[in-house]
Amino acid sequence: MKYILLAIAVFALYVSNPSIQDFHYFVREQANSRMQMDDDLANAFASELVSAAAIESTYRTDYIIASKFTIDTAGLRLFMPNIPMKVEVLGIGGQFIPLTDIP
Repeated sequence: MKYILLAIAVFALYVSNPSIQDFHYFVREQANSRMQMDDDLANAFASELVSAAAIESTYRTDYIIASKFTIDTAGLRLFMPNIPMKVEVLGIGGQFIPLTDIP
């Protein structure tokens, strides 16, 4: 019985493993929420610029039931110099868990 439950859990994680498209949506949301400009148009433009740069420098490591997304932030450091050199995010169960602290 416990093997059946384990198989069901593994299958559920496999099916809900986030894709690169899911991660792109997550990055856009995070960039939008972290931009703190007074003008809404400038905020939208800057967040799209930052998210597009982050998406272009992202690579995914697939572990079947989870994925690790790594963003090389060398190009983003022009806009945000206090971010780390690379940002890692774990995608599991349809959720994203940052493994690197982003100020």
